[in-house]
Amino acid sequence: MIIGLTGGLASGKTTIACLLQKNGYLVIDADDITHELYDKNEKMIQIVKHICPLAINDNAINRKILATCVVQKPNLLSLLEEKTHPIIMDMLNQKIQIALKQSDTVILVAPLLFETGLDSVCDMTICLYADMKTQHERAMLRSHMTEDKFTLLINRQWNNQKRISHADYAISTDTSIETTYQSVISCFHQIQQETL
Repeated sequence: MIIGLTGGLASGKTTIACLLQKNGYLVIDADDITHELYDKNEKMIQIVKHICPLAINDNAINRKILATCVVQKPNLLSLLEEKTHPIIMDMLNQKIQIALKQSDTVILVAPLLFETGLDSVCDMTICLYADMKTQHERAMLRSHMTEDKFTLLINRQWNNQKRISHADYAISTDTSIETTYQSVISCFHQIQQETL
């Protein structure tokens, strides 16, 4: 079974995913795979070189420079996503197939689960959400976050209401980490009962 875990920027996905992994769940994080591909995949390097040559140093992608370019020219983000999406999806599908051989339940963490159509590979989906003020406060604590970058990232994601309407389950993260984690675990138990 593949359970998709999604949510907007700074909604607590990474924190909950780390706790799940720490407690024995097999977690695949779409962002981690994307970062890995940006670091090592020659096709990705060539795509970035073509779209934003300033972001290439010593035949490697400087993600900080790339992020700055994307914030300054938001149309670059759409172009990058269009060109890199097939490579990312291919790698995600490979990782999912390997993971399903290791565990009955795989957690797929993806901020753009619905926006990219990744929900189609999931048996169930859980949306974590926080109010915009909380998201903003959490996001601005990140080392490379700026107001412009926050706005760019928020605007390319579905809003909470739309994401929640597409999810099988929705859990607020406007509570403590422990409370949110216990809500996710309760949700997993409910999913397991429903699939028996």
